Amino acid sequence: SAASDVYKRQTLSCVLEEYPDVLEIPQVMEITGYKHQTILNWCNKDKVEHFLIRMRCMIPKTSLME
Repeated sequence: SAASDVYKRQTLSCVLEEYPDVLEIPQVMEITGYKHQTILNWCNKDKVEHFLIRMRCMIPKTSLME
């Protein structure tokens, strides 16, 4: 439902406040509970906005809220 989606976004927004604007995979793992390979798959399949810096997948925290 729409109310449930709003609640999830607000909760995630509060959790993300303490993190930097751009996250590395271990930080995304901590936030989401998903494993390293799963998050790497998201990046490889362009399921989450990301960019590579020195061969590291960097994920803007705003992309986790989509």
